[in-house]
Amino acid sequence: MRGENRLEREAVYVLGIPTGDMLDPEKVRRAGIRGLKDAKQRGAEFVFDTADGEKVLPREVVALEKCITCKSNTHRIHDELLADIKDKGESPVRFKQVEELEAMAPADRFAFWQKELSRCIRCNACRNICPVCSCVKCVFDNPANPVSGKANSETFEEKMFHIIRAFHVAGRCTDCGECSRACPQGIPLHLLNRKFIKDINRAYGPFAAGTDDSGMTPLTEFTETDPEPSEVVASGGGQ
Repeated sequence: MRGENRLEREAVYVLGIPTGDMLDPEKVRRAGIRGLKDAKQRGAEFVFDTADGEKVLPREVVALEKCITCKSNTHRIHDELLADIKDKGESPVRFKQVEELEAMAPADRFAFWQKELSRCIRCNACRNICPVCSCVKCVFDNPANPVSGKANSETFEEKMFHIIRAFHVAGRCTDCGECSRACPQGIPLHLLNRKFIKDINRAYGPFAAGTDDSGMTPLTEFTETDPEPSEVVASGGGQ
């Protein structure tokens, strides 16, 4: 945000607060947990104290998807770190779903997104929760804009909203997964952003948004080694 003139870094005191995995309430419900009294993480498992006794489940079964696919558990920017933690590194399954989409035939991939985005109710939860979707005035809130309405008059409009938003945060998305978590319709919006992250890493080298406060990103600075647009398109898989 500093590089985008959203705030003065010197005016913010950043605390690094370590945490474990976060539970996904829907996954917990599907796992049959009833009468929950307490839940604690124990390594790669969660121990649930329920009315029916203790139940132990793997983290992959009950943790939020964004925790399972976390890119790093260290705090790169902080003024004070409340506890030291060992860096687990990037999850080996972070781009698994993106690669599965890339392997689809174009028609099947289009059908997947058409089905997912058709559930959008334009509540703007994804936009409002996003830490880098920070325009003072959003183009979709402009009353002079024909797509400012909440209801989608046609299928193109619902796709345009999410595709434009994904392009808007490309190179700045921290892959926090909050867009998908906040979506009341359960649309996997983070996969659009994660596809861009994967392509940026391939075209410009490894980059993790939010790991420094200089404001420079692969899409906001130019170097002589940058690939030409035709090279990016030719070698990239479609989403």
